[in-house]
Amino acid sequence: MLAPPQLPANGARVTIPSAILSTDDSQVPDTSPGRFAPAMATPVRRDDLDALRGGAMLLGIVLHASLAYFPYPWPVQDSRQDGLFSLIYALIHGFRMPLFFLLSGFFTTLVLRRRGVKALLVGRGLRIVLPLVVAWLTILPLTRMAIEVAVRQTVAATERRSPLAGSILAGDREGVRRILAATEPGVPGRDDTTGITPLTLAAMGGDGEIVAMLLEAGADLDATDRDGSTALHAAAFMGQADIVRLLLDRGANAAARNSAGKIPRDALSVPAEIAASVAGFLGLAARSEVDIDLGREAAAGMLAARSPPSAPGGVFASAAAAYHSALASSRWRVEFAGRSWHLVQTDVFEHLWFLWYLCWLVAAVALAESVGIGPSGRRRFWLVPASCLPFALMWSPFGPDTDLGLMPLPHLLLFYACFFWFGAGTYASEGLEATLGRPWKLMLPLSLLVIFPAAIATIGKPFLAAILQPAYAWGMSLGLIGLFHRWLSRPSAAFAWLADASYWMYLAHLPLVIVAQSFCHDLAWPAPVKFLAVIAFTIVILLVTYRLFVRFTPIGWLLNGPRPRRGPADRS
Repeated sequence: MLAPPQLPANGARVTIPSAILSTDDSQVPDTSPGRFAPAMATPVRRDDLDALRGGAMLLGIVLHASLAYFPYPWPVQDSRQDGLFSLIYALIHGFRMPLFFLLSGFFTTLVLRRRGVKALLVGRGLRIVLPLVVAWLTILPLTRMAIEVAVRQTVAATERRSPLAGSILAGDREGVRRILAATEPGVPGRDDTTGITPLTLAAMGGDGEIVAMLLEAGADLDATDRDGSTALHAAAFMGQADIVRLLLDRGANAAARNSAGKIPRDALSVPAEIAASVAGFLGLAARSEVDIDLGREAAAGMLAARSPPSAPGGVFASAAAAYHSALASSRWRVEFAGRSWHLVQTDVFEHLWFLWYLCWLVAAVALAESVGIGPSGRRRFWLVPASCLPFALMWSPFGPDTDLGLMPLPHLLLFYACFFWFGAGTYASEGLEATLGRPWKLMLPLSLLVIFPAAIATIGKPFLAAILQPAYAWGMSLGLIGLFHRWLSRPSAAFAWLADASYWMYLAHLPLVIVAQSFCHDLAWPAPVKFLAVIAFTIVILLVTYRLFVRFTPIGWLLNGPRPRRGPADRS
């Protein structure tokens, strides 16, 4: 992903991440205000930013590899769970994408100021739009195939581990009755792997007779899953209106809050597509998004009548809930190609959604430049506190939301726009020699040792979360820029080669990760060992395929521009 162009005046090399910048962008002199001119003899290669961008890409592999080892809506839930991985996830997810968009804004403005709007749009079309389309036609179908295999293995493991869960998944009422009659005392507790109770599983499945049998056998109506949710949360989440009514009639607590501070009514705003995916991951009978939406509409009135007037945060939290309800509305659903598509919620791009967001942000910068209000260094620091406003609308307990649909989530796009425009304004003000993150020795320890623990401790408290979590994202992003500038500014063929490879590695990693997680699912290894094995397998395969089938092929040209066969990294 690195392009080694030459300055026309003196040959000083300037390497720019080519997923963000096309290979010949530096052939046009830098006209940013007073930072360097083409006649300068001092090399200005930004190896530090190349390495940092590549590292942010590769952290995505680590992030997805961790999801099998703690409760998360993921197709593989490993038999060995470890709460440490939820912290690893939060640690990475809290800053990785904000950092990526900050760097993207910086290099987007470099191209814009050197080559103009037309060249920017053409370059991004080649390096972002076209790879997104090709990956959508190739890599994403492979990902879905890997998910199908993983789900089959997960369901088989659940049935072996818990005959009661297997009978619930199969809708076998007689089997459930027989197992409950032979079980002493009462109903088993939550599953050690999935972290959910039999009552929750039955509530999600929607079989009222099985739910009633479990309650009569002594199942705790308000028992919580590993994330603090109850069976009523689960029934609302899946749009099982009849089960919601049954649980409420039996005395379920409609004001119960899970570990994220959400009550059952809040589950109605989670995208129906996520609910359908979770049902599939668990092995429940398929349920369409339309049916889930209709069930939720029927359940909304019952839950509203017995729920508290607002979630923690008062009017502010109520406004956020109303916003998400509007996004989840069926008015955004259309019929196309024989199926129902929700413009906001239907998963279109999977792990490549960030490329779609880049398209929107690049177009916005190009439009702003065309009308004379392009990026400027003046007043860019107001974007730091401004990012707290869209973050306050996040649904995720920690870190930014993950987008699904064709229409970007407005609050998420605005949040990333703050980082993107900050990076754009930084280049407009300081040029390629920008020295962001100079106080990194203070910023990184403060972010990791003070702000991050405080943000974790305030999960479920909207006002504090909207301040602390963006502060963590800014502190880590700027601190890492400073750290990498201090230690990785010198040219390195190995880092340059790895940064090149990182674009391909992120595009193609997800099917490999899921396959490796599925293979390790039932192995009697500690979770950290499995986690490292998944990462090692994925990275080795991706590096080999990049060197043999990507780097010097049309695929490599599409991702990074043409690459000459030279350098110690290539020879090795």
